[in-house]
Amino acid sequence: MENSDLADKAYEKAVRFLAPRAHSEKETKMYLQKKGYSQDIIAAVLARLKEYDYVNDEAFARAFVNSYKNKYGKLYIKSRLKIAGVSRDIADLVLDYSDLDGAVVIAEKYLSVRSDVSRQKLYNYLYSRGFVSDDISSAVSAVYGGDDGETE
Repeated sequence: MENSDLADKAYEKAVRFLAPRAHSEKETKMYLQKKGYSQDIIAAVLARLKEYDYVNDEAFARAFVNSYKNKYGKLYIKSRLKIAGVSRDIADLVLDYSDLDGAVVIAEKYLSVRSDVSRQKLYNYLYSRGFVSDDISSAVSAVYGGDDGETE
């Protein structure tokens, strides 16, 4: 009986932890470990949370991508998902979109605040935000009216 009460208490804590935003299974497990629950209780709580779809790594990853794709590139997002414990397969699935539009938007925003920026500095900025080289080159060309014929 005592284990059942402990499991219920752990479940309630986990639900409160998940209420403000989605978390990955790994984050939820780490939270419960920090609260001092045994591996058996954590496993039971995670199974119950999955049953009710409170913990779903794919849904978490999709929400994470939607929150960050207009601020960061795929490389950054993928590394953050890895840290959160999302599998490579799920990360690849949710990152199946073109990063170019986001790179262009971020480049335009960066240039709107800093007018005297070289192409190289913009390239470095986009790289630091987790964009891949091909998308960075295309975005820099687009905002500077380069090779692809697009002008601002």
